Amino acid sequence: MIKAVIFDIGGVTVKDPMEHVYKSVGKKFKINWKRIKKADEEFDPEIATNKVSMEKFWTEISRKLKIEGKRSLEKEWMKAFDVFAVLDEKVVRVIKYAKALGYKVAALSNTTNLHERFHRKNGHYRFFDRVFLSNRLHMRKPNAEIYRYAARSLKVKPSECVFIDDKLANVVGARRAGMKAIWFRKDTPLEKDLKRYL
Repeated sequence: MIKAVIFDIGGVTVKDPMEHVYKSVGKKFKINWKRIKKADEEFDPEIATNKVSMEKFWTEISRKLKIEGKRSLEKEWMKAFDVFAVLDEKVVRVIKYAKALGYKVAALSNTTNLHERFHRKNGHYRFFDRVFLSNRLHMRKPNAEIYRYAARSLKVKPSECVFIDDKLANVVGARRAGMKAIWFRKDTPLEKDLKRYL
């Protein structure tokens, strides 16, 4: 029996802004946006678990991309993030629906200190009973330990959780950890997928 529904943040609860961020930075600094994406993804495992500070991230990525002035890069990055990282109201309705039915509702997200501050400031975590963040826990999806930690903290078994993520690797990771999992895609109604488990 399902007792908890766990949502990813970026790409599920909040619309994924990253392609817009890369393109905005690329346009300003005249760099192919796919190069920026590749550089960011290379750093992601370290910054998402706080093994590398945001200060070092800005220093290293600006050096890698040959951008003069890391503060200019950070400013452009967060300006685009601020514009495009908005709540998906359809998903918010599903969160409220699950909560109204009495399920524990949580968030489980790979994130950075900078992005966490942004989400807190904009109230993106306010819908959840618990929030589990990779930068706080020093572990990240799709490693099984973070899913099991979330389940233990919610006082449920992994098999009593449904996890929702837009990245297939994270969905597979949740299933390997013993959870039910839904691969979130824009063209598939989430409420319909979730009702199969509730």
